[in-house]
Amino acid sequence: MKELQPIGAVERVTLTEREFAAAVGLGIDNVRALRRGGRVSHCRINGRVVYLPTDVEKFLSANRVEAVA
Repeated sequence: MKELQPIGAVERVTLTEREFAAAVGLGIDNVRALRRGGRVSHCRINGRVVYLPTDVEKFLSANRVEAVA
């Protein structure tokens, strides 16, 4: 009988709301308000809110202010 090989750890591809807040430097209440206002992209899976790494990049890019000089 062939021996089963262990499967490596599965890499998570989503961020929790708390992790998203920490990544963008905001409080969790601010992130929730932004999400509810439609200003932050997110995924809802079985009622749980999660974010993709690209959601962090999109949010930061959308709120970027370019230097004048």
